[in-house]
Amino acid sequence: MHPVCPPMKLVFWQNMLAFHQSAHVRALAEQGHDVPFVSQETISDERKTMGWAVPDFGQAQVVIAPNHVRIRQLVVESPEDTIHVIGGIRGYQIGRKALAYCLATPRRVGFLSESPDVRSWKGTVRRLLYTQERIRYRQRIDFVLAMGQLGVRWFRQCGYPPSRVFPYAYLTERPSAVGGASGDSDTLESPVELLLVGQCIPRKGGDIALHALSRVQHSNWRLTIIGDGPSRKDLEILAARLGMSERVRFLSFLPNQEALQIMASSDLLVLPSRFDGWGAVVNEALMSGVPVICSDQCGASDLLRSSWRGEVFESASVTRLSGLLKKWITKGKRSPATTDRIKTWSRCIEGDSAAKYLSSVLRHVYEQTPLPEPPWYDEV
Repeated sequence: MHPVCPPMKLVFWQNMLAFHQSAHVRALAEQGHDVPFVSQETISDERKTMGWAVPDFGQAQVVIAPNHVRIRQLVVESPEDTIHVIGGIRGYQIGRKALAYCLATPRRVGFLSESPDVRSWKGTVRRLLYTQERIRYRQRIDFVLAMGQLGVRWFRQCGYPPSRVFPYAYLTERPSAVGGASGDSDTLESPVELLLVGQCIPRKGGDIALHALSRVQHSNWRLTIIGDGPSRKDLEILAARLGMSERVRFLSFLPNQEALQIMASSDLLVLPSRFDGWGAVVNEALMSGVPVICSDQCGASDLLRSSWRGEVFESASVTRLSGLLKKWITKGKRSPATTDRIKTWSRCIEGDSAAKYLSSVLRHVYEQTPLPEPPWYDEV
């Protein structure tokens, strides 16, 4: 349990108004905290094409594209006990500028960040850059809210003290209108509905999923892929070459609500990414009562600590993924009992629960209260 803490002022610095940030920020405001959310832009054009919409931040003050003077005001003119939570400093200017002001003044500051992609030589370069930053900032970074154990391991490997690195999660909004288990209306002979949502790019691993399914002897399954990108045509060709065209349906990106409706009628979500800093579709599936198979190189694999709501496979392992798909397809259609159990558990990844955990983490950092455990680690 994470009791509501005395009011704090938290300033979040992010690159855009992301739907996986709104739930916990809105909940913090509802719990009485003063929570400005500062964003470099509303939503990027790329994300709009993926179906993103402007999320609801509730009572939190939203500041879009502040100029240099406004950034300085938000840092320097805020009370000294204000806590600045910076969502990384690469790729957008306001985070870097806010950090510079925080470091030049006695301000409380920490990072909220996922692990970067550490594959290939680029991963080596990133490790050097992150390590240099850690050395440069020395003792001024009070905490790191790292996305899943993937992020926790990364920041500890870069030299951040383990006592200052805390597991966190991206939190999506609970779907407002979704159905029950697909088996509620389908017959037992209906195919097991598999779903893959994401950009059609090599990193997302759509080819891994197709190769894995080609090894599954069962024919009673159907896969829907929602997404666009440079690799989509290659995936369509691969599905045809593997003799699965009739069982693989490709859809372009849809508005979020439409995608959630398809998710709600699916039996299993597959996230086969070679790397994903988080993977918010995992949250959405679990909140819809849908189990998930996920790569261990996705931060959201942290949400699959018990096999009754999904399983984790070694990234890029076609053999391991094929075995798990066979296992879950053999189970058949998702049952109402499974749906209810997963939905009930998923309350721990709602904004209110995460906000109370975050408040407790910050009290631990600044007031030496007991170290809390992430609510999504609770199996009850």
